[in-house]
Amino acid sequence: MPSSSPPRRPAPTRTRLFALGAALALAGCVLHPSTAPTPGRAPGAAEMDIYRLVAESVYVRTTSRSVGVVSTLLDTACTGMPCRPFPMRWGLDPLWWANGDTTAAAAARDDLLARISDPMTLAGVPAGQTLLQSVAPDSAARVVARSDTAHWTAFKAHHGGTAGFLWFSPIGFDAQRKSAIVFVDWRCGPACGHDVAVALRAVPGAGWQISDMLLVLSRGAEPDPARP
Repeated sequence: MPSSSPPRRPAPTRTRLFALGAALALAGCVLHPSTAPTPGRAPGAAEMDIYRLVAESVYVRTTSRSVGVVSTLLDTACTGMPCRPFPMRWGLDPLWWANGDTTAAAAARDDLLARISDPMTLAGVPAGQTLLQSVAPDSAARVVARSDTAHWTAFKAHHGGTAGFLWFSPIGFDAQRKSAIVFVDWRCGPACGHDVAVALRAVPGAGWQISDMLLVLSRGAEPDPARP
């Protein structure tokens, strides 16, 4: 998609984890690390593991660079017209990750939707993780509001290194806490990024694993001006 084209929201398309790798590797932007405190509870152990798993196994792995995690949950406000319901906007409407277990999938989806106003700080997610950085929400909002090549290039030049940043939703779990789902907003430049819904499952003895991903929105991609 040319960088001058406005982002378009396609109908949800099933997209496997490894199919995202090529697009993610084109990411090229940075944000300002911040340790500013944010209100709300800290994630529980399972939530922390899932946030780190998604950030590191998808975004750090495919960009080979540090990645920011915004320290507050994704803003649920809808400014576009018309505003579609959350299940449609966040790719939660179809039970595409159910694999026959629709009861658990529906429970995880409903749990996520019930948590959209949950006050929580994600500032601790990058703690002890070499290639994750905590990002203040106002820093992320400013670079998104000024989303042009000049601002992203200047931002990168001033702060250096980071491929982009992630805005996470709360995490929804089924009653047995064996299935989970999270919505992710990835920003990496004026025309670079996407929204995905990520389904996960708990594997005995191996922790959480990503079972599937749904591409909800693609913002296109453009070359990183800071890289050769």
